[in-house]
Amino acid sequence: MLKTVIMSLMMKNHQRDNYYRTDLLHSNAGGETFERIT
Repeated sequence: MLKTVIMSLMMKNHQRDNYYRTDLLHSNAGGETFERIT
């Protein structure tokens, strides 16, 4: 879970990888947690 959050934050800093972050959210049940953090 923590790794997912860290990766999500890293992706957030790279707009060019935004497509990957979106895929990560859609493929991970922890997406809701990520939404709360942002």
